[in-house]
Amino acid sequence: MQAPKILPWIARKAGISERAALEAWRHALNEAAVHAGARSGATFHRVALDRFVSLAQAR
Repeated sequence: MQAPKILPWIARKAGISERAALEAWRHALNEAAVHAGARSGATFHRVALDRFVSLAQAR
């Protein structure tokens, strides 16, 4: 799955580099796949984006 187009915006709002945001995105994808049981579907996408925002804000 490609990084969301809002990744640079979220990175700026969180005060992190785009590289750090991309790492957070990859981490969020892995966690969402474990949670949803697959790498597709509405639940996976919702969990991935929610987790990404949380990770970006925590950095």
